[in-house]
Amino acid sequence: MGIEALAESLGQNVLTTTLGKLIGWGRGNSVWPLQFGLACCAIEMIHTATAGVDIARFGSEAMRASPRQADMMIVSGRVSQKMAPILRTTGRRVHPRLPASARGPVERADDPAGADQGPGDHTSAVIPETMTVDKGVTAGDAWVTVAPANIHAALSALKDGGYRLLVFLTCVDHLADSSREWPARFEIVYQLRDMETRDQLRVRTFIDGDPPHIESAYDLFPPANWDERETYDMFGIVFDNHPDLTRILMPDDWVGHPLRRDYPVGGEVVEFSEEHERWQTAPEKA
Repeated sequence: MGIEALAESLGQNVLTTTLGKLIGWGRGNSVWPLQFGLACCAIEMIHTATAGVDIARFGSEAMRASPRQADMMIVSGRVSQKMAPILRTTGRRVHPRLPASARGPVERADDPAGADQGPGDHTSAVIPETMTVDKGVTAGDAWVTVAPANIHAALSALKDGGYRLLVFLTCVDHLADSSREWPARFEIVYQLRDMETRDQLRVRTFIDGDPPHIESAYDLFPPANWDERETYDMFGIVFDNHPDLTRILMPDDWVGHPLRRDYPVGGEVVEFSEEHERWQTAPEKA
């Protein structure tokens, strides 16, 4: 059977192209990561290949041990000063165009400023001074504090200014923390990144309330959907205008928010803090 007759018999079930285009299509739709697991974070990286996450859906389960066979390096774990030269040799000298994902919320004194950037990179806020309550640099990380009423406008201005990646969103409960006088009990933290300059900025705001409310950032950063649901689930923060503010980790009928510092453990009185204050919240009010 000739090629024309074969193609006619197969109808729409066959696609003809050049070998180069076929290889390009495969490379464009399948990422082969180079795994660089350094600590417990490597477990999360490994978990992406399991049935629950199934990164194979994107053709990205072929993790390699050599940068010559990889498209992207995943640095999962704390990079110490001792390990940093090896990391840079592997990721840049052997394969200088290899991109790397790096820097999460963990802060340690022996951490470099990020696997893909050098120390001393400071970020200046690009939001109006009228929105800024406080700002500074701590352990190499730039941060800015804004009033809760201005958080959505501040995040929008930062996105327009180049900070287009929301790295993470989380909450800190400062109940019974007497290390300083906090503006409010709950601190909402947004970590942003400029993908072109690699600058990072931590945006903070403080809220109270029963329950505490703050504007959702979902319309600015769609991945905030899951972070806001987790923060709602664990801390009880209500994100106004969120499209589906439901629990994401705990069962739907769970009572209370387990990461609040006054959440009862087994329904018993909990002793905590240096002052050994005692707090108990009945389950129906947790």
